[in-house]
Amino acid sequence: MTLLLCKRRGCGQKYDPASNPNDACTFHPGMPVFHEGLKSWSCCPSTKVLSFDEFLELTGCCVGAHSIEEVAQPQFLDTSKIGLPDEEVFGAEVASQLAGVNLSTPKPTKPIVVKTAPKAPEMDETKMADDPAVEVPTGTACRRRSCGHRLASAACRDLPCTFHPGTPVFHEGSKGWSCCSRKVLDFNDFLAIAGCRTVTGHRFLEHPLERAAANGGTPADAAQTVTDAAGNEYTPVDVRNDWYQTQTSVIVSFFAKNVIKSECSVEFGEEEIRLFLVMPDRKAFKATIPLFQPIDPAASKFFLGSVKVELTLAKANGVSWVSLQPMSTPIRAFTTFGTTGRVGTVGGKVIDAVHDAAILYTTTE
Repeated sequence: MTLLLCKRRGCGQKYDPASNPNDACTFHPGMPVFHEGLKSWSCCPSTKVLSFDEFLELTGCCVGAHSIEEVAQPQFLDTSKIGLPDEEVFGAEVASQLAGVNLSTPKPTKPIVVKTAPKAPEMDETKMADDPAVEVPTGTACRRRSCGHRLASAACRDLPCTFHPGTPVFHEGSKGWSCCSRKVLDFNDFLAIAGCRTVTGHRFLEHPLERAAANGGTPADAAQTVTDAAGNEYTPVDVRNDWYQTQTSVIVSFFAKNVIKSECSVEFGEEEIRLFLVMPDRKAFKATIPLFQPIDPAASKFFLGSVKVELTLAKANGVSWVSLQPMSTPIRAFTTFGTTGRVGTVGGKVIDAVHDAAILYTTTE
């Protein structure tokens, strides 16, 4: 008896052609997808792994009979003619090829109005000082960001504290703090950015205002739990996010690992998005995020992955977003800029406006 080797992707088993039922083979009909360190199959994109060994062990998503037919390989661009002179074509042939193709920029379906966010009340660190009657163990680190001071003795509690009152901002490779303008590329340089505010006395104890500031509310809002629509309670956690945009969409990623998909919810409104992401150990991220410009809720979509949740927001107009959320500083115009000798590179010294970039003046409210 001669055994044949199955050529289907994800199978690789030897089989007897005389005994080959329709459910003998479990395989992947798609192609391998390796992107940003994650590995998956195009036919079942919801299952992603980091290790190549784990990728090889991913169970097939289709069932059928074993086969020795060679699997069709992807078609690649023919590069044999690259570099050869092109044949120029004029007249009706070109016009017929472009018939029905829209070459114009899509017109806005919504009026373009830039909203400014109400200025959030700053946390007053003088009101968040430690209670001097509460003893702090030696070696305890200051809770203020970028301070790093550790308590050596009780007298050190009143020493000056230099810190960042804002939050870390990671966007398109640059790293900085929301409270100051300095931006760097290297993470170690980011950790070395000196604080921009100094107060008297360190803070070693947790204060209720910390939770209130994280929720964007008052001390009365500093709840220790968040609830879903059914009233189930979870421990609140923060989730880092990042975003980028195309001409028609804004793509936002929330880096929440191993979300429980059946318990998560994402809702799209024209001017805001609402998220409730549930993670293991009864932890959840709950947020309502106002948007810089209106979106089309019906055309927007989301994807719940193993390492992040990705939202694709369909723009309701053709405006380039300068921020994900409304800004406290009014924006008067939109345009596209490059830099001398480069295009769109952060850090350029001389601005060179792109000549075909339309400047769009807007109103604020």
